[in-house]
Amino acid sequence: MLHDCELFADCRCEVAESPRWNEAEQRLYWVDIPQGTVYRKSRRGGLESFRPGVGKIGALAFHGGKLLLQVDVVFLTLC
Repeated sequence: MLHDCELFADCRCEVAESPRWNEAEQRLYWVDIPQGTVYRKSRRGGLESFRPGVGKIGALAFHGGKLLLQVDVVFLTLC
């Protein structure tokens, strides 16, 4: 069975990883590891990105309503 597919976000990531759904914001977050970029997009909204300036980001998660980034062997909390 074939299904129709559509492009969710045209972000041209080098290595996209760690997709996480933020239920409160209704947005999908993910990172481009080598570029150190965090992306987020809602189903209806535009693509947003930011670079925290901490180098490569290995993963992300949400904890206590905050964004948690894994950088090298350190975890950073962003508001």
